[in-house]
Amino acid sequence: MKPQNTTSPPAEQISVKNTSHHPYAELPSHQASGGHGSPGSSDAPPGSSDHPIAIKSSHELLSAVPYLLGYTPTSALAVVCIREGGSLGVVAALSFAEIAVSDASADDAAPSDGAGSDDPPSPAVAQVRDVIVNAARTDQARYAFVVAYEDTDTLSPTAVAMVNAVGEGLTGIDVECQSWHIGPERFRALDCQDDGCCPSRGWSNALLAATRCTTQFVVAGVAPAASRDEALAIAPVPETRRVLGARAASRMATEYHKAVDEGQVEAWRKRLFDEWLKVVRVDPHSDTLSPARYGRLAQALHDVTLRDEVLTWCFPEVEGLSDMDKLLTPGSVSPPNHAELRRYLSVMEAIAEHVPVRRRAPALTLCAVLAWWAGRGGRANERLSEARAVDPSYTLAALWSQVMAAGVPPSWVSQG
Repeated sequence: MKPQNTTSPPAEQISVKNTSHHPYAELPSHQASGGHGSPGSSDAPPGSSDHPIAIKSSHELLSAVPYLLGYTPTSALAVVCIREGGSLGVVAALSFAEIAVSDASADDAAPSDGAGSDDPPSPAVAQVRDVIVNAARTDQARYAFVVAYEDTDTLSPTAVAMVNAVGEGLTGIDVECQSWHIGPERFRALDCQDDGCCPSRGWSNALLAATRCTTQFVVAGVAPAASRDEALAIAPVPETRRVLGARAASRMATEYHKAVDEGQVEAWRKRLFDEWLKVVRVDPHSDTLSPARYGRLAQALHDVTLRDEVLTWCFPEVEGLSDMDKLLTPGSVSPPNHAELRRYLSVMEAIAEHVPVRRRAPALTLCAVLAWWAGRGGRANERLSEARAVDPSYTLAALWSQVMAAGVPPSWVSQG
């Protein structure tokens, strides 16, 4: 059990300037802008490093959550962490439907409010809490917003259990935490009992629909998808391209098995690696590359030596697979060039999409590692799930699933 999204946005820089409960209260000016992302140009849009999006109130932060996740959560818990100084840290979300809360815990939980339960969390809830807390600790979070999304005016027992467990876990590592409920028509603070500050009925969701913050996201060309599935899906290719890619993959498999000595295999690897270098420099959405090239590469990645060479090439400061632990160790490598990383990920997704599902495990696994390194944890988890559904024994997917389950962020995140 793990959050669907554990991430820090790769390019957007956010200046969070409010941690008071009241939606319109301003935070003192010592909360400075910051964040981690690619350097932006002088005419960069809102959200770039030169034009950070300043979130000045609680309701602006709540309105930004769908843009940070890439989709609007439904029946889910979202957690947004903020570092000292105001830069955005870990952002995570998970569906309540995926949490197997025990009947006893559900029966005993408070029915309408996120505070006051002394019941210990179920193992599933505790596991998710620990993942989020560990990620927040590694990311040096100072503040956190714990937001329950439900289509009812009162919280379900599962939501109560999750809000309690995550909030208490974050408070336990000295993270100043706020808990919120966003219902079908209104949103409210769960841990503020002062009606003068936070009315028990909350505020209309209309306040979240169009804020200064969301306007900046829209101007920057950022829009949340309608659902998590839509946000995380690989862009489909026409069936005719997939058929041609599949034929090329079959021919490549035959060619590989005909190699009779190590010299022939090495020559084959060199040729396919050179093909990767050509393909990765072309926009995968341009249709200028033949589907056969994608199909050949999808099959070629089944060779572990070539796969590892392609993977480590994507990380300039990593010299080989044995050097990959640098990606997990804070301060070991520089933050990535996010524009290049997005291209690598798009190309790898196109490679996976051009062949039948049964041939996709290697490409999907590399997609997962690249997405994780980009700070797109939800996408990484989705690709790992797909890879392991294709081949449950695929070793690299199993290893990276352990990294994701432990909530380990990319090493560059703590440098933000």
